[in-house]
Amino acid sequence: MSDNKFTPEKTGEMKFSIPVYQRLFAWKEKEVKELMEDLKYHFDHCLNEPKPYYIGMLTTINKNGIYDLIDGQQRFTMMTLMAIVWRLYHDGWEQFLMRGERVKFVARTEDEVYIKNKASENKKSQDYINRDMESGIKTIEMFMEGKFDSDTKRKRFAEKTYKNLTFFVTELPAGYLDDGASLNNYFDVMNSAGRSLEEHEVIKVDLMRNMENQE
Repeated sequence: MSDNKFTPEKTGEMKFSIPVYQRLFAWKEKEVKELMEDLKYHFDHCLNEPKPYYIGMLTTINKNGIYDLIDGQQRFTMMTLMAIVWRLYHDGWEQFLMRGERVKFVARTEDEVYIKNKASENKKSQDYINRDMESGIKTIEMFMEGKFDSDTKRKRFAEKTYKNLTFFVTELPAGYLDDGASLNNYFDVMNSAGRSLEEHEVIKVDLMRNMENQE
């Protein structure tokens, strides 16, 4: 698996996208806190040098050099939110963000603009806010302020996570692209926790994504 093993530091120029049938980011404050606490516990108990913290597998399919996230979009979006906060403490997270270009949202232009705005040095005011993502960012910020008593310790934690948060990327055969429904079916079979959009919902999103006044 070593060829498919990545950390934020070693992601290079890889770009990912969230397919149309994926639901919105759904982690709540509880899940975000649990991950932050677990990361801190892990690195606090690495006696000599930091060990990998495994966040799991990302299942993808390569579409013209951009990797559709068939499974793992919640975790990867979470890494993006972490990067938005932790780039203040470690420059590597800024590189991971790629100015908001690291991840695209195929059917959710507003979420893509929201992420790019958050990743930008020149933040613009915007009417749309993704409430769950905003809550995730605030939870990470509060964790950093509450659990560490100096910027030196915050920087050390952000750097350890950047270099040691480990995930695997597996790529589905290109044949899956010949039948779009097969990717949706794969998600349903392999993902016990999440639920993809149903077929009629996919059609609705696809029809509406370029329309104004969607609501």
